[in-house]
Amino acid sequence: MRIIFGLVVATAATLHRIATSNNSKAKGGRKHWVGGTDMMEEGKWVWFPGNEPVTYTDWLPTEPDNKLHSSLEKEHCMTLSPSSHNVYQWSDEICSELLNFICERIAIRSGV
Repeated sequence: MRIIFGLVVATAATLHRIATSNNSKAKGGRKHWVGGTDMMEEGKWVWFPGNEPVTYTDWLPTEPDNKLHSSLEKEHCMTLSPSSHNVYQWSDEICSELLNFICERIAIRSGV
C-alpha cells in the first residue's frame, strides 16, 4: 500500500491478490481501473498518482496493445480484466471508458 497526496493506492501485489482470489469482489466479468498509465510516455507504465514505475506486471497475452479506437483515442490506462479462464490480468484501455475502480485503504481496527 502506498499513500500519495493523501490517497491510498493499491500496489501491484495487492492487485495480484485481488485477481487471483476466489472470493474477489472484482469478479463478475467486469474490467476495473487500477491506477497505472503510460500516458506520459508510450510503453513506460507508472502508477498514478505519484509517477512511480510499475515494476511488477501481469498483462494478458496480447497486452498492452495501445489499440486505436473509433473515437481516435489510444489505450493508455491500466485495467484488471477477465481472461478466458475467469482469471484476472492487466490490459490497457482508453482512459475515458467508464469502469469501476479498485483502490486500497488503510484497515481501521476498532477496540484495539
